[in-house]
Amino acid sequence: MNKVVGLVKERIDSLSKPARASIVFAICSFVQKGISFCVIPIYTRIMAQEQYGYYTTFISWMSIISVIATLNLSYHVYYNGLMKYKDKVDEYTSSMLGLSAVITFTVFALYMAGRDIFNQILGFGTVYMVFMFLEIMLQPSFEFWAAYQRFTYSYKKLSFLTLLLAVIVPLVSILAVLLVTEETKGIVAVMCKVLVTCIIYLIPFIYLLKKKKPLYNKEFWKFALKFNLPLIPHFLSVILLQQCDRVMINKFCGSASVAMYSVAFSMSTIITLVNTAILNSFTPWTYQAMANREFSKIKSSSRSICLLVAVVNMLIIFVAPDIIGIVAPPSYLEGIYVMVPLVASVYFMFVVNLYVNIEYYFAQVKFVTFGSIGAVLVNIVLNYICIPKYGYIAAGYTTLVSYITYCFGHFLIASTLLRKKDVSPSEVYDSKIILLYGVVLMVVSVLCSMIFSMPIIRYTLLLLVLICAFLLRKRIIAVVKVIRNR
Repeated sequence: MNKVVGLVKERIDSLSKPARASIVFAICSFVQKGISFCVIPIYTRIMAQEQYGYYTTFISWMSIISVIATLNLSYHVYYNGLMKYKDKVDEYTSSMLGLSAVITFTVFALYMAGRDIFNQILGFGTVYMVFMFLEIMLQPSFEFWAAYQRFTYSYKKLSFLTLLLAVIVPLVSILAVLLVTEETKGIVAVMCKVLVTCIIYLIPFIYLLKKKKPLYNKEFWKFALKFNLPLIPHFLSVILLQQCDRVMINKFCGSASVAMYSVAFSMSTIITLVNTAILNSFTPWTYQAMANREFSKIKSSSRSICLLVAVVNMLIIFVAPDIIGIVAPPSYLEGIYVMVPLVASVYFMFVVNLYVNIEYYFAQVKFVTFGSIGAVLVNIVLNYICIPKYGYIAAGYTTLVSYITYCFGHFLIASTLLRKKDVSPSEVYDSKIILLYGVVLMVVSVLCSMIFSMPIIRYTLLLLVLICAFLLRKRIIAVVKVIRNR
């Protein structure tokens, strides 16, 4: 074992600094997400559904409010600023920290002015909202610092702090939840998560302040606001697509339903780890292929990759009851029926990015925003109509419809942009085949949900699928090689 570890370490040390950093960041990301998934079975067993639902609803609202209260200044605009002001990195970072703090404080002041109304809408008391804003205030300091570490390939400190955060927050929360009464477990989980996170966020916050650089710079602030304000509707729409289901389920059905939906949603997004890894490799290659007008390569590669994603999603549907059974007690088993549309949604989430890549390549950011807003409006309207009538499971199907709408909207936008460049959309993506994969996935998913209670039939069909995969192994290996080479 020691020899294996030694060989791995030796191999990593022999790589270039960017390559080492990429590998370490990827490992940290998988470990972080892995811990998050492992914590779910513990939370669902030590908290009642209502309490776990309370906790997940708080996290959902924090994600939504964070976009408004920070303008996501640590995202694209920060990386662009690092390139634009590479000789003034410390000054730029400090000014972004100052701007973020001013925006957060302004939003917090607006909340306090109408706190009675907001508390009624959000479902939380003032004390909990104050703690929420405290984490939102400190969060950008960690994200700015982390972004700069990635930008300079300084992976050691970031890896340590990332893993510390991933381990210590659930550890403290779980221990605290075990020590309190049942009716306070959700509140305690929220408070522990916020307090421990804030303590760790103080490390980069103090580090940035110790540099004693100005927190205000007119040029930097103007650049950041001009760049990011047009993107806020897009950022907010993306978060709403992910979180508004839980918020609306809590309003119409209660915290217990939020808990069941949240577990199903978390399990359905396991596949996004694979999708993200594929996209991280495929996106930059797409830009290069577009620049070289190698459209046929993009077409064949995207077709193969979409097939792989669809098949993997299909396999997850077959084992959905077993996944839910592992991560949650029997009272959550009903959630398997919401996993069906959510897993299908993951496929369309992946396909959306293929078309968005075209929009980003042509630097048409405003079109990205239009597509996002349209999808979230569809989601909110359908949730408002369907959840009160059909319950929380309907939210899974409204999410699926929203992502199909999202995908179709970006298909139209990308096709329009390509035609303006005298390129036929069918030269770049085989959209009919990509859609066919999605339709087959949805049909198989619905049929599979009808036999969830018949494990023998379900596993027989799964075995047949695996046999087919074995017979087609050469083609599957070729697809994997395509992804690896890209």
